Amino acid sequence: MYRLLQTLYQQLGVRTRLEAIMVAQEEGWFEGTSSGHDPVSAI
Repeated sequence: MYRLLQTLYQQLGVRTRLEAIMVAQEEGWFEGTSSGHDPVSAI
C-alpha cells in the first residue's frame, strides 16, 4: 500500500497525504461524492 501511495503522490507532484487531498480537491475528484452534509454551514 505504501508503494502505491508513493507512486500516486509522485504522479500528483506532491509529498504528503494532505497535499494529495488538496490537489484532488482542486482537480474536482470529490465533486458529486458529498454526503449532503455541509460542515461549514453547520457552524
